[in-house]
Amino acid sequence: EGFANFHEFQIVGVVLMPTVGQLQTVPGALDNVDSGYRSNFDKADEIATPSYYSVELKDYDVKAELTSTERVAFHRYTFPKPEQSNIIGDSGKQQGKSGPVKDAQVTYTADGRIEGFVTTFPAYIQKYQKGADLTMYFSAVADVQPDAWGTFIKEDIKAGSRSEEGIGAGLYLTYNTEEGSSVNIKVGLSYTSVENARLNRESEAKTTTFDDAHEKAVSMWNDYLGRIKVEGGT
Repeated sequence: EGFANFHEFQIVGVVLMPTVGQLQTVPGALDNVDSGYRSNFDKADEIATPSYYSVELKDYDVKAELTSTERVAFHRYTFPKPEQSNIIGDSGKQQGKSGPVKDAQVTYTADGRIEGFVTTFPAYIQKYQKGADLTMYFSAVADVQPDAWGTFIKEDIKAGSRSEEGIGAGLYLTYNTEEGSSVNIKVGLSYTSVENARLNRESEAKTTTFDDAHEKAVSMWNDYLGRIKVEGGT
């Protein structure tokens, strides 16, 4: 259904999904993959480590890769033969076991920033403070300029639009890709504001490539896990 940017599974609403072919803006049903933009995948094609994740999306022949710094998510999507390729930013939709979405907003600026927020009612918060919500802010950039873009709420697509607000608000980018071409996206994240999400992205990842971030993440995990020493027995 897409690749989220938050480790906490109940905080959702900033999800990216690469697709190929005709644009679809709803994920569709779990038991009917063809009803939306979902893709089949094989667990055997997954690579999952503390610092890196990748999977082949069977329905689109797209390779998806993820890594991160502490406050910035890195996405790399490698596309197949020349065709219309899409990256769907579903920034205002409930996903999985997350709480319902209260509000969302996304804007695509003239200089290429994708920014906004999502406010949700995480289930565990309701247990301790009924009615409380949580807002996550994001600021993202892609390293390839799209050929077209637009916004949507469910099936309501607005080609060329740069801003959308409300539950289900989303943004799409469309590319005329060549075989093996990749689009890299960096997503700065913050609990406090779009400005701080932008600051996190720029301070941690302005000149950092996907491979740089992966290498640093491996080093960080090894540093922490290397503090544990196990001896004897099995």
